[in-house]
Amino acid sequence: MRRGTGDHVLETIAFYDQAAERLAARWADRTVMRSHLDRFAGLLPPAGLVVDLGCGPGHDCEELIARGLRVVGVDFALAMLRIGHARYPAADFVRQDLRRLAVHSKSLDGVWACASLIHVPRRQIRSVLGEIGRVLKPGGVLFTSMQGGSGQALIQGQDEEYGTEMRRLYVYYRPDRWYSLLEEAGFALLHAQLDSGAESLNPGGVCWIASFARRL
Repeated sequence: MRRGTGDHVLETIAFYDQAAERLAARWADRTVMRSHLDRFAGLLPPAGLVVDLGCGPGHDCEELIARGLRVVGVDFALAMLRIGHARYPAADFVRQDLRRLAVHSKSLDGVWACASLIHVPRRQIRSVLGEIGRVLKPGGVLFTSMQGGSGQALIQGQDEEYGTEMRRLYVYYRPDRWYSLLEEAGFALLHAQLDSGAESLNPGGVCWIASFARRL
């Protein structure tokens, strides 16, 4: 593990492009997320419009559609989007930078951001939360899954499981700090919990912070 000093966004995207097939297989079982998916869907209107921000291969797009929602998957890794297009034709998939969304203001009922904002450089996280707030309707709901800890790390992908040596950036937050950032961005925290386990998906962090927040 190396400490990251720059943005490293392009490296992170390249990692997901190169490891897409292996990661899609690794993340296919969404059992660990189902209670969060159920809660999220329950907070939204029937057939609500949702963006899965950093959707990867689209596994959660399928889960959200199964819960009666209309879903657009957004990612910047083309290889991930191609997998989503092929496997989940009921969802729309769009290549966008989550830091600058080509989405109309106040047009979404929900934003699902599962383990995607963990790759946003710390100095940009306020503007990203502001961008999410812009596209959500008043009363819209944001789900985030973040990594608990402190600092940031540039993880070397030198792992046979991933099949690439590319690096990717992880940024860690203390739970109270993450909740404060949500509130500063104009969200009211509805529910939060710390999920331990899944250590292999949490390099350098101590837990996952699952939070649901409503746009004021």
